[in-house]
Amino acid sequence: MEQIAEMAHRIRIHDFTFCAQPNADGFSLGEIPGIGMYPDRSALLQGTCFLDGGLHTDVAEEHLHMYLHPLGIGAKEIRFVKGESLFEGILNDPFERTRLCRELSNGVPTTLEAFSASDAWDRFVGALNIDPSRLRTPATSVMRTLDDKEAIRRLAHTLGLDDVFPKHVFTLDVHETLARIQEFRVQFPQLIVVKRPDLESGVGQLLIDPQTSEEQIFAYVREYCTGHRPIIVEEGVFGIEGSVQWHVSPQGLESRFFSLQYTHAGTHQGNVIAPTGVACLPEDWPLAWRERVVEKIWATTETFVKWVAARGFIGPIGFDFIMNKNAFSLLECNARTTAATYLESVRWQIERQGHANVTAAMKNAYPKRARTWKDSVRMLEQHSNNLAFNAKTGVGVIVANPRLFHLDSPKCLLISAGADIAQAESSLEQARKIL
Repeated sequence: MEQIAEMAHRIRIHDFTFCAQPNADGFSLGEIPGIGMYPDRSALLQGTCFLDGGLHTDVAEEHLHMYLHPLGIGAKEIRFVKGESLFEGILNDPFERTRLCRELSNGVPTTLEAFSASDAWDRFVGALNIDPSRLRTPATSVMRTLDDKEAIRRLAHTLGLDDVFPKHVFTLDVHETLARIQEFRVQFPQLIVVKRPDLESGVGQLLIDPQTSEEQIFAYVREYCTGHRPIIVEEGVFGIEGSVQWHVSPQGLESRFFSLQYTHAGTHQGNVIAPTGVACLPEDWPLAWRERVVEKIWATTETFVKWVAARGFIGPIGFDFIMNKNAFSLLECNARTTAATYLESVRWQIERQGHANVTAAMKNAYPKRARTWKDSVRMLEQHSNNLAFNAKTGVGVIVANPRLFHLDSPKCLLISAGADIAQAESSLEQARKIL
């Protein structure tokens, strides 16, 4: 997709701490090891990024300058701050606070981006009195409407798009929820999905198939049906899952990328992105259908994007969907940077080096033999197929998030570039196995 050039230096504060905080009912994603290092992914993006300065800053610096930069990838600069969050760290660091304010108030077209809108982001912007025209993150009120699975379905109804989501109902009390579950099981015996609208898909969601017991359903309803928020009871759809992402800027709407998602039991595992949406879809699907479904997904999501853009929305906005040979259905909206954003940026940076039609795939890896990012790169280089990324060919596997190797249960992020999906996925899976 063509990218709208803003000709501005981007400063990124991809703080994740709000993700682990409980909601009004006390539900959360739970303990996330290394969450303070999750913003390290922003080092893959161009511009300047703030990262946690607590531990292993030398590892992150060395990885950027000695590894990513020679590959033609990554941020121009990392700035480290210490605090409960990156926002707090900047506010409590006189030098970084003053420098950031100066950069966002001079004549140079510098813009500021957060991972997602949040109360902490709003307080941060207010405390520094940042010019709204410098911001590239949506307002919290708009983001909450779009990210909430109930609100986005109600918005679809308002826009006359009821049929773009699977058939669903909203329920409040335990009795009503159990009754509607039973009705949907009769109507859709192979699969129905029940979910809390204010939680991530991997949390607060139950997939109900013919093997799901009544005890499992009762336990779910007792835990999540609090009456404070409705439960969504929804038709289960079989197919492959994907996402598209738009970006809204003062220059207009930009369709960024079409990706397929790797998922397991409703939980996101990774993404793969090809140069076009059609190239992402299975070759055994008729070409005319592939072209038509890609066009329709972009057209459908554009209706939502135009609606929010008219209300002052600025920033990325993504939509998850599921599709098969016959139809597609939207599942949710993510009005923020997503995991696939980092993947697409790397893919785009590789193409900018002169490599055409780059396909890229991404998953986490959980190394058993490699102890550091250097070990991983060395093992990829020494593999018989030389799996390490080669900047001259634009093919191979990139190791990212190097500080996650230092967790009690080490992990890292792997991004594999290839000429097509088969090559990118093959190298990715080989790399995950050998580490």
